[in-house]
This record gives sequence, structure tokens and C-alpha cells, in this order.
Amino acid sequence: MPWLKLLLTGHQKYLALSLAVVGFSSLLGVNYFVEKASIKPNVDTILVQSSNASSSAVLTIATESSQAVPPTKSPDPKPQPAGSPAPQAKKEVNTPTPANNRLGWPNNKFGMYSYKDPESIRLTAELVNSNGGDWGWILFPINIKDHGVDSWNTIFSICKENHLIPILQIIMDGGYTPTDADIEEAADFMNQLSWPTKRKYVTAFNEVNAAEYWGNRIDPTDVANKLNKFIDAFKARSGDFFLMNGALNASARTGKVLTNLGVQTEYLGEPDFLEQMNNAVPGIFKKLDGWAVHTYPQPEYRGKPLDTTISGEAAWEKGRNTMSSYKWEQNILRSKFGVDLPIFITEMGWPHKEGTSPRSGWYDQNTVSDYYKIVFRDLLLKDNNVVSVAPFGIKVTGLDNFSFVGNDGYRYPQFDALKSLPKIAGNPPR
Repeated sequence: MPWLKLLLTGHQKYLALSLAVVGFSSLLGVNYFVEKASIKPNVDTILVQSSNASSSAVLTIATESSQAVPPTKSPDPKPQPAGSPAPQAKKEVNTPTPANNRLGWPNNKFGMYSYKDPESIRLTAELVNSNGGDWGWILFPINIKDHGVDSWNTIFSICKENHLIPILQIIMDGGYTPTDADIEEAADFMNQLSWPTKRKYVTAFNEVNAAEYWGNRIDPTDVANKLNKFIDAFKARSGDFFLMNGALNASARTGKVLTNLGVQTEYLGEPDFLEQMNNAVPGIFKKLDGWAVHTYPQPEYRGKPLDTTISGEAAWEKGRNTMSSYKWEQNILRSKFGVDLPIFITEMGWPHKEGTSPRSGWYDQNTVSDYYKIVFRDLLLKDNNVVSVAPFGIKVTGLDNFSFVGNDGYRYPQFDALKSLPKIAGNPPR
């Protein structure tokens, strides 16, 4: 079989040609076409097949600096943004992806926390897929006892129609902790669903360093064991499941407290909670595909969008009370557990003072709108580690001060503020 090796050196890419012929005496003059290709850093290797089925060739293209040829302007080393053409030498074999993702495909980071009613889904699609966007994200809470295949397939059909990537967040009734049987049944159920995308995104539980969300007790050992069971059960059903922890309350300090939402509960601070989880199941965080977080502007939802610390924070906890708290969590994972995971923000944002129960201590709707726009534009969209951002929420029942759309249909200014921001046309595998 003949092999053709072309070495293109220098920025002008002049040619040096060498031939190695095995089992074929006449190579020149044969017409070749590209059959397949593989890319290595700085070297493109392309297997080409001639019109004669008995012959083939390998074309190796390397770009190197050379003093023999005057250099042109060096290429920009940064990843190319969406829509930019790929370098000519890679045009046949490489599709550029946006710089701001860790998924390997063009990703629209905009998302929204939503309940599973069709109106909320369509409102979410209108917001996250606006201004150039496509295939944004939507997070649904789902009770671990909910096994309604037909109901959820209807919801997923609406998501597919509206180009939304669903994330399911498993929750429990108050005072309940999941059994092994609950987890196995949830895995069976979710594997039956007709997901709109190839990947099936699931986050296990919610703020479990608060007693109210785990059987009214603090139990990181039990949480670790159940998370381990969750990962094993879901991965056994399908390798397409993309599994995340349940986001923790980063700002919470250890002790019994009355929260700023009027809830009496008990917390264990996140650093201690994570350490005890890892002690119970060593390496538990390395089994995850992504890291779910909640970011809220403390104290009392009065933080600013680009705060990097607040008064009273010690050096080791810098940022844990800010909209950048996910960076603080990421530093803990990297330094203590050797884990570097893509970030999914599954709740975030500011409540506005306007609502069914007005809250004078919170920002007004116009300030909240401005802050949302700033935090997306100047922080979250620029961070390559952030995959998805789901504000809480499109229409929030019970505490509609957090809502983007009121129960009467009124759109708070933050809806149009985020809708107006430029977005990427996502293209997830389907």
C-alpha cells in the first residue's frame, strides 16, 4: 500500500515532499480524495483514498515557524467564537465551538428554573432562545416519587418543540429521606423518558446541608451513601445520564437559624459537609459529571452583581456570600478533593420588593433588572467553567418576589433585560 507524506512548513506553507511506497510502484498521477481524518495539536493527519481501491495515502500537514520564509501575523491563540470560520487547513475536519463552554458543542448558557406547566416552558423558551439563541436550558424540580411517564414525556415533547435542554432536579417531601428503592425506581423511570437531547441531565437532591431538606437532620454520611447509590443506579441504566450533586447552601454557617425567608432550620457549613461526605465515600465527587450550585447575593439578597467578597468574610471564605460563590466551591473541590467539574448554576438571583407580599428590604424591580443584566454579561457568560445558568425562576408560586413573570402575566423588567442580551445558537447532540 502506498503512503504519501506532505510536510508543509513555515507560515507561507511551502511544500517538502517525501514518498514511501509499499506494495505499489506507481503513485504519482493518481487522483485522491479525503476519506477520513484525525487531528493532533499542530499536526493534521488525513487518510486519503485513491480512485484505485488498492491504493491510499496519508497526508500529514504541520505548521512550524521557519526562518527561510518571512512570517506573517501570528494567528490568535484564543478559541474562535461561534460563527467564525475554521482555519483553512482544518475546514474539512474541524467544526469550531464557542470559547465559553466545556461540553464540546456550541452551548447557549441561558436557562431558567421552571415548574412543568406549558406556559412557563414557552415563556422560558422565549427568553433563553432570543437574540441569536437556540437550545437554552430549563430546570424542573421533580419529586422522587413522581413516576408519571406520560406526563413527563408530554413536557419533554414541549421542550423539544421549543429547543430547551431539560435538567431534572430530584427533590423530596419535607421530612423525607430517599430509600435505595426510591433511587432504583427513579432511575428506571427517568431512563424510560423520551429526552429531547442525547444527554440526560439530572441533579440529585437540594441544599442537603440544611436539615429541612434531608429528613429534618444533618447527615452528610447518609447523603454521601445515597448520592453514591444514585450515581451507580443511573449509570447502570444508561451512560447518557449526566449526573450532578444537589446544590448546597454555600453561605450557610453551622448552627440552628431562622433564615431570611422565615424558615427555622439547622445547617452544617459546606466545607465540613463536603469533607464528611468524602470521608464516608472516598472519591465520591470524582464520580460526578458536573457540579450544581446555587448563587445568591448575601447578606439578605442585598449583594451587588460583581461583589468578590463582603464585610466579615475571612480570607479562606472569600466570595462564599456573593454571586461568585461557585468559584469558592470550585476552589474547595480542586484543592481538597482533586476535582475540576463544569459548573451548572441551578438557582440564582435577586428577589424584587414587588410581589404579592411586598418586601421593603429588597431591591426594586428596576435595580434587580440591572443587576441580572450585569451579572450575566460581565461575570457568568465570560466564565468558561460555567455551562448553564438558571435563575429562580420564571413563575415562582408562593414567593413571587423571585418571579420573572407574575401570576397576572406581568413581566418584570428582568425578563426583557436578559432577553435582550446576545446569545449563542446551541447545538447539543440529539
